[in-house]
This record gives sequence, C-alpha cells and structure tokens, in this order.
Amino acid sequence: MSMQRIHVIGLLASIVVALSPARGQDFNQRYAAWQGRAGGMQRAVPQGAAPQAMAPQMSAPPATSAGAPEVGGEAEALPTPRGAGSTTSQRILGEVYDAPMHTPNYNNPWATGCASCYHNPGFEPPSDPIGTCNYMGGGLFNWGAPPCNSCGQPGCLSCGGGGPCGGAGGCCDYGPLCCNSLCWFRLEALLWFREGRHFPALVTTDPAVESSTTAGHLPDAHVLFGQGQDLRTNMMPGGRVDFGTFINPTQTFGIGDRFFWLASDGSVSRFASNDNPVLAVPFHDVSTGSNSALLVAYPGLRTGNISVTGSSSVVGNDVYGRILLCRDCINRWDFITGWNYTRVSDNTALRTRSVVVSDPTIPAGTVLTTLDQFNATNEFNGGILGLQWQRDCGYWMMQFLGRMSLGNMHESIAINGSNAVNGTVGTNPAGGVFTRDSNIGVHSRDEFTAITEVGFNLAYRFRPNTQLVVGYTLMYFNDILSPANNIDTQVDPAGGGTHPNVPFRHSDFWLQGVNLGLIKVF
Repeated sequence: MSMQRIHVIGLLASIVVALSPARGQDFNQRYAAWQGRAGGMQRAVPQGAAPQAMAPQMSAPPATSAGAPEVGGEAEALPTPRGAGSTTSQRILGEVYDAPMHTPNYNNPWATGCASCYHNPGFEPPSDPIGTCNYMGGGLFNWGAPPCNSCGQPGCLSCGGGGPCGGAGGCCDYGPLCCNSLCWFRLEALLWFREGRHFPALVTTDPAVESSTTAGHLPDAHVLFGQGQDLRTNMMPGGRVDFGTFINPTQTFGIGDRFFWLASDGSVSRFASNDNPVLAVPFHDVSTGSNSALLVAYPGLRTGNISVTGSSSVVGNDVYGRILLCRDCINRWDFITGWNYTRVSDNTALRTRSVVVSDPTIPAGTVLTTLDQFNATNEFNGGILGLQWQRDCGYWMMQFLGRMSLGNMHESIAINGSNAVNGTVGTNPAGGVFTRDSNIGVHSRDEFTAITEVGFNLAYRFRPNTQLVVGYTLMYFNDILSPANNIDTQVDPAGGGTHPNVPFRHSDFWLQGVNLGLIKVF
C-alpha cells in the first residue's frame, strides 16, 4: 500500500471519530496538522496524551484523486488563528499542533503585532482559544501535565533507541536534552561601573608662605583629596553565566543557576611635591584636642609624594527557581525565588614618602614612609523574591527582571599600618597615620541587608534557538562596609589610646552597566 493511501485511510478514520460533536474541534486541529506534514507519517495521539514534539515535514499536501470530492479550500482546511492572515502556512499549523504550549509565530515581523496566538488542544481547554493565567499547566497552583509520550504512558526516560512504545529510534516526546527546548544557557560579557569611594580629607596643601608648623592643618588648608571628592573608578569588566532547565513539558517550573564576577577596578590618585610644594595628611589630635597634620613636603625642609589607591572585586551566585504565574501566546510572567550569595571586596591604601632636605633632628637624605591599609569584605547570604516578564515578538524578545534579595551581610575589615625610617619599620608607636594598636586587626559585624536588582534585555533571534542579547543591569546594596568611609581621622599620635577606632559607618553601594551576550535553548 502506498504512503499516499496510508494518509487517506488515516484521514477517513479521523473523520469517523470526529462525528462526535465533542471531538469536532480536536478533529480540525488534527486535520490541519495532517495537511502540514503529508510527506511523513504522523503517529496517532490518544485522547488526553500530549502531542508529540516532532519537526513538521515540508512536503506538499496529498493531491485529490480524480472524482473525489475536495475537502474545502485552503481557507476552510486551515482555520485562521487569532492575529494571523489567511496566508498562514500549513507548516506553521503543524508546528503549533505539536508545540507544548502557546507557540509564537516567529515568521511575523515586529511591525505586524508580534507573534500570533494559537490554541493547543493538548494543554488548553476548548473554551480557552488564546490562553489564560489558569489553563492546564499554566498557573501557579496548576502544574499538572498530560502523559508525556504518544503512547499515553507517563514515563519518558529514554532519549534514543527503543522508545516507551517499543519502537525503534525516536526519543522522548518531552524532557530535558530530548526533543523539546526545555533547557537554557546564557553567556554574557559585563561592562559595569561601581559607585565611587567617599573619603574624608586625606591630602591638603597650603601656600609656601604658610608656617611649617601649621601648613596643611584644617580647616584653613586647601583639600586636594577627600572631603566631598570621590576616588574615581574604572570600568570593571566581567562575565555572567546563567543556565537551567524546566522540569515539566508545560514549562511551569524551572530551576537554574546564575554566576557572575567583576574584575578589579584598580584606581589610584597621586600627589607630588613637584606639583604642590606643600603636601600634608591632616588629622585631629585627640591628645591636644586640636587639628594637626603629617608634613610630607615643604620647600627647603622635605620633598615627597602621597598616593591613595583603591581596588574592588565582586562575585555572586544564585540558585533559583522559576514559577510560571501567567502567560499567553507572546507574554510570560515568572515568579523568581531562591538563594543569593554575593561578595564585595573593597581595598584602600594611603602611602606617604618624604625625603628630608633639612631638619635639625634628622639627617639630610633620610627617607620617611608610612602605610595605612583598609581591606573590607562584605559577604551576603539571603533569599530572593522577584518577577520576570518576557515578551516574544517575531524575531525579537524583550525581558524585564525586577527582584530583591533579603538576608544577612557579614561585614569585616582588616586594618594594618606601618611607619619606617630608611626602610626600618618603627614600633613606637606601631602603625601609619590613621592606624594604631587601637584599630589594627580584623573587625566584623552582621547587618540585615537588601540587594535590589533591575535588568532589561533586548534579544534578536538569528537562529531558531539562538539569540544575541544586549541589556542593562542595576544592582543596589542598601548597606555595606566601605573602607574609605571607615577611616577614623581622630588620632592619638603617641598611641595607646582609643583612637583611631573602627566607626562602622553605614554605606550604600551600586553597580550598573551594559551586558552583551548569547542565549541558547535546547
């Protein structure tokens, strides 16, 4: 018997079954799908079983034999879906019949109203032609799915060889890494910036006519760095990887993992006596109750330089779940929840170097150096609450993500400092300008913190399951420990007192930038 006769016999059998009014709509869908793949056999799908996700055949529909009555024209045989014209191809209808959910028509360009809406009898009731928030398998509290294979069996464990029906070849009708696109993989390059560092007044200068005993003292000295001036930051390149899978063919629940990292920004500000003959590091002397300064450079007495450096790095990892809240043929809303770990490392250092030119107590040519280091680490652990909206419009896809992570931020700061004469480290007192025995060491605290993230992405589908994506991301931390903001400028020069200490001042923090990447589904 020829292949053509097999299709005719199958069609006649479907007509007999369709005599029942309750099955009329199902017959129309099957007939449309049958016409879209006349060159190959379509396996029968029992009532209640999910349609098989097979690629449609591109052969022309069977010719009508002489004398046989035609079953209507193309307009009658192919019911027009909502939003689609009468020229909708049979191939598209065949794809729609086998799709596990509402299927966007990617052949429609952006300007014609995005994707068209199709009814899938395997997952939606006849009364729901365009989809609602609670059709079968489509709501938050309705995760049910029909049997996953064409035999009507719920099991679907083999992806090759003998299927659950015992036939040769073929793979699972549904399941990750099998026929349907249930897994996603996303790789992005990040071009982000961070908030600048807020320092107190650390470097001052005065005219050379100012006395060396008061040069650089606040509030009269001119501030070169700090006190309302931020240390500029460079772009922090990085990367982000997001991958996961849906655990059911209706794609109502998925699990994923997202990891991102940002490289160090490595910024520095330098001041030299060649440009500013008078250089000083101001502080408040708690032993006298007055303002003072470490004189680094002064004409005829010393030459020198001061540098303020900063570097930071960020790394984070999310283990999350996607729960479908609502969808139609072109839109999808997901509730996002899971666990978020993020670490922000931020380091700041102040260095001074002076060469004695003339001093009654210190030999000329003596090199005096100081070092103050503040290394902060902020480690966040908390739960994620968020929403994600996605809209497919032909070849284009828009996506918006808004979420908040609530949890504990473990903040710690390691402080170290030293002073040296010709390379010999001094111990009386130990430390630099803003570091003494009173604050040298590791200090930590725990704070309840919220991390808010907003993201927007625009993707172009240049292959059926591959997209190029460009987007923007903003992350805001309402509380971290910033080393720049925790430099105590109250100092006991002799040491042994309570200052400088660790003030544990609150700081907010943000990251933002552009994302460029690739999305792959399989």
